[in-house]
Amino acid sequence: MARIQPNPGLGATAGYSFTYQHNNHDVQISKITGEMWTAVPGTSKSLTLDPAKKYRFVFQGKDQHLEGRIYDLADLTTPVIVVQGQDATYANGFPACSCMTTVTAWLAPTRRSTISCPRAPHP
Repeated sequence: MARIQPNPGLGATAGYSFTYQHNNHDVQISKITGEMWTAVPGTSKSLTLDPAKKYRFVFQGKDQHLEGRIYDLADLTTPVIVVQGQDATYANGFPACSCMTTVTAWLAPTRRSTISCPRAPHP
């Protein structure tokens, strides 16, 4: 998630998300308003990730430009996919950061992930 607006809470969360839906085999950037999501136009792409592999998700933005990348942890130099879109609804929010999530398993009930927000160069 990124650019979460101040005072998020039940029914009031607003910002952006970069997600992978394993049931539909797609990845997309979504705008969240009042906890309801809508896809940012042009950001939904087909992708099937291997549940036996580990991946890093990177989500970043500058101004209205949003970008999500997925890397196979075995090769962090070349993204598996890059998704880009434009939306200026939430150009500001909590301090900007690139949130990275390392997903170790998709379907296991004890899925382990880590989230950090290091400063990263804008796209």
